[in-house]
Amino acid sequence: MAERLVWPSGWLTTPVAETLRRAGRCLLLVALPVAMTTPRIEVSAIHFTLSDALGMLGGTCWLVSSLIRPRRRPWLIGGKWPLLVLAAGSLSLISSPDPRATMLGVAELGALWLLPAIAVPNLFDSSGARQQLLGSIGLGSVLAAVANLWTATQVGFADGIPQVWGPADYYQGYFQVLGLSVAVPRLVGAITERHFRAGVLWTAAAILNCGALLIAQTRGAWLAAAAAMLTLVLLLRQVVRERAQSIFSLQANLTGFDSSIIRIALALSAWRMFLAHPVVGVGLKAFPAVLPNYAPPGLPDAVEMGPNHILTPIEGPHSTYLRLLSETGLLGAVALVGWELQGVLCLYRQYRTTPARGSGSRTNVLTLIASVVVLVIYNFFSEMNATGALPLVCVLALSCRAPEPERA
Repeated sequence: MAERLVWPSGWLTTPVAETLRRAGRCLLLVALPVAMTTPRIEVSAIHFTLSDALGMLGGTCWLVSSLIRPRRRPWLIGGKWPLLVLAAGSLSLISSPDPRATMLGVAELGALWLLPAIAVPNLFDSSGARQQLLGSIGLGSVLAAVANLWTATQVGFADGIPQVWGPADYYQGYFQVLGLSVAVPRLVGAITERHFRAGVLWTAAAILNCGALLIAQTRGAWLAAAAAMLTLVLLLRQVVRERAQSIFSLQANLTGFDSSIIRIALALSAWRMFLAHPVVGVGLKAFPAVLPNYAPPGLPDAVEMGPNHILTPIEGPHSTYLRLLSETGLLGAVALVGWELQGVLCLYRQYRTTPARGSGSRTNVLTLIASVVVLVIYNFFSEMNATGALPLVCVLALSCRAPEPERA
């Protein structure tokens, strides 16, 4: 009698699933530095980054592994807010003048927001795993800082501080602030615990990130840095007692008053779109198409962007909140704010319950708190629903889940 064919359980179930989980974790760890050090790619008018592809592949590895053999019940609640944004974007098809662009926007949010928001907390579900992810962000920010400072030295300082955005463009300054959020708590810990080598390492990382942040000349990133460092000072006030000195300048050539006026006009346009379509918005990714109908007189079609003053068409209001409010209505904007608020509340509970000394969990929580502050401010000045924002989405996704208990 022929025996029933049975697959070796040690070959197709647990090993394969665990291999996929490890592959997903490695892909995401590589994707974060790549997001900070490589430019966007354009193929047939579609923009994406290598980090987007790596992040999506890593999330897919986790998804397949959980279907093959779930280690435990997957943690999905962190995906409710991006899912709500996705639903709002789908509803915006009703009023969108460009359904194709709106459907593309929905697909982008599914790949760039929803998948990482679910995969990251399940792949990095311990204090040690969180440490790896935050370390990857710190490494990427240092590599980007070195490259940008090298570019600045090649340009020269004859005409003052040069503006260098780096390969990540308008994300770059905020990525450097994330690097500071990683470095500063660890620097304070190294000082208090008298670890000389670690202190030198994190001091160098903080200095490099500060230098790269300065030459980025991004107002929103400077504000994010001030808010994040103030938050850390307040949380570490027993250790940090030095005053914070302002690095802001009101010179027009640095802060860009013309750019500020244009942003105010874009904010007004987005608000008019919301008032006209408060429920479903004008349609996801439809902001450029309908802008002429809501823009105040004199608003240009394109503005000069970056240190090279490249004339760039206006594609959004330079704010994730305003973008979702105008394109997806109240539901999409509330969902984003709810996602951020959930992360803040989860981190606050972790901060209150995590021991001040011992493991690295407390340092991870402090880093994530500062990083979420950066992200909240970033969404006022730039748009997270775009390619290349994987580090920001990972921070928000990671903040919404309490870590697993420390393993002995």
